[in-house]
Amino acid sequence: MINIMCYGDSNTWGHNPANCMRFDENTRWTGRLAVMLGDGFRVMEEGLCGRTTVFNDGYSTGRNGLAGFIPCMQSNQPLDLIIIMLGTNDLRREFNILPKEVARGVREIARTALNPMYNELYPPAKLLIISPIHIDESVMYGFFDEMFGEESIVKSKGLAAALENTAREVGAYFLDAAETAKASELDGIHMDERSHKALAEAVYVKVKEIFGIK
Repeated sequence: MINIMCYGDSNTWGHNPANCMRFDENTRWTGRLAVMLGDGFRVMEEGLCGRTTVFNDGYSTGRNGLAGFIPCMQSNQPLDLIIIMLGTNDLRREFNILPKEVARGVREIARTALNPMYNELYPPAKLLIISPIHIDESVMYGFFDEMFGEESIVKSKGLAAALENTAREVGAYFLDAAETAKASELDGIHMDERSHKALAEAVYVKVKEIFGIK
């Protein structure tokens, strides 16, 4: 059995931009991925709305991705692959950071995943870092307008280059979600059903590449 943990934010949790509810498991990219991979694979969802890389949310507790990573990883061990897709929430106005600083946060999570101290019984898993979809300009006219602004949109387009460098630095695989998926114009942040499907297909191809499956 090949065990895969998907560690991310609301776009891994499956936030539906149409009603703020959760897409069902047959719609979420993680659920679609599980079906596509089939027997011999187990896909574990660890998505949390509002999750950052290393920052504490002043309004919602437990959103610091680094702080929450170890218990998530260890509760799901043994793991063969950890997929990390974070960074969008770091671009909120309150944090005011650059793409390279977002990448530093992802790097800390990746290094934790590879640290033998937290993998006492099992070898460290392979890593796949996914750069999140771009924030759409429609975010400025919807529910999340106070959290994200024009600068967030611009910075989101710089995440891929920064995160690809981080993936290379830590020896992880890399995928840019924005090449196949996009944010819905309903809120400018979250993927619709079509983009969940597109991302699942892209990740499926990457997972097969990682494990040498034809």
